[in-house]
Amino acid sequence: LAGGQKFGAFQSYIEQNKPQYAIIRYGAADAIKNQDPQTTLQSVQKMVDIAKANGATPIIVGVSELYGAQNSKTGNIAGYIDPGAEKRANQINDGLKQIAQNAGVSFTDVRSSTSAGKGDLLDGVHTNADFGKKMADAISEDIAAKNVIAEAKVPQLPQNVDSLSNKEKGALYNDLISQ
Repeated sequence: LAGGQKFGAFQSYIEQNKPQYAIIRYGAADAIKNQDPQTTLQSVQKMVDIAKANGATPIIVGVSELYGAQNSKTGNIAGYIDPGAEKRANQINDGLKQIAQNAGVSFTDVRSSTSAGKGDLLDGVHTNADFGKKMADAISEDIAAKNVIAEAKVPQLPQNVDSLSNKEKGALYNDLISQ
């Protein structure tokens, strides 16, 4: 959706599958690619509108932490993370809170509920499996605490998720999203 892309895949999925909820976690890539935060927020607003128009309750998740090399296993993702990226990420995160408030929907601020440590981010943005689970747990717990979903289920990942093959991880992912 960044850069003015259309909402086809998101909109088609919502219209065809009629989910009860639509979790919208969006903005980190735009922040690191120097996208104007207002353009990003307009995209999220459009997704919220599409979800609501099709009977889905949007749940907005904030922008995760961004780091250059300090907490990263392999350093800065393709050299994208500049000093302005964190500022843009904060602007997007603040705007997401406002969109959620205006739309009367839930917002989970992962920046305040999780904190990346050394090696938790693979490239300054993307989480390793353990930190990804920590973030997913924080999101699930926040949603459950707010009673957004009547019977929120916290997915249980196997302890050895890092040792799974890509094929096994793909199958696990498909199982989790189908729950």
